Amino acid sequence: MANVTSSLIGRGIYDPTEAARLVRVHPDTLDRWTTGKRPLVTPAFERFFDFEDLVSLLVIAELWRRGVQTSEIRRGVEVLAEVLDVDRPLAHIDAPKRLATVGRSFFANIDQWADAGRGFQLAFQPMIEPVLRPLEYDTHGMAHLWRPLDRVAVTPEVQAGTPCVEATRVPTTTIDGLVRVGEDVEDIAFDLDLEIDQIEAALRFEAALGNRLLGQKTFA
Repeated sequence: MANVTSSLIGRGIYDPTEAARLVRVHPDTLDRWTTGKRPLVTPAFERFFDFEDLVSLLVIAELWRRGVQTSEIRRGVEVLAEVLDVDRPLAHIDAPKRLATVGRSFFANIDQWADAGRGFQLAFQPMIEPVLRPLEYDTHGMAHLWRPLDRVAVTPEVQAGTPCVEATRVPTTTIDGLVRVGEDVEDIAFDLDLEIDQIEAALRFEAALGNRLLGQKTFA
């Protein structure tokens, strides 16, 4: 049991419901992506995801919202996994350099862009960049910290990957819950030793997660 517990430390852990909430897709959609014969992401812990899984799902969700077909995403992920020799290539630091969308097509770059038609280079747009930009990577080149919003951070080393006010161990869900039961924002800030702008950032983040209209940009 000790070995199993130690293997979870510093990796983050998310059940399917929480992963779907953070990625902002319906749980049934997430289930389709992560089960079956050729899943886009295989959960690190049977039915539970780690932080690298979560980042991979974030990228897949962004591509999907932009109209890229699941088959195209799968092909790109498989090619990239082979090129980078990693299990979860979408969480790798080189992913933004090697992935792109044009219209509803998804491309992976090995020595040249696969399936690139005439004039493709002129039309190239790195559409996953908005998702990957707020990420930081560890020494192995894998995603290690995600800043979905200013003053909000998600890292597997803090609260098992629960979104928190940055540089604290205060989950954004705690702040949102206190406001929902009628606590005053200034009192919450005082009790938790936070600034008002940190409280407001946590509330914006939770509000964005609550708005799951597909295709709507909710993180600035």
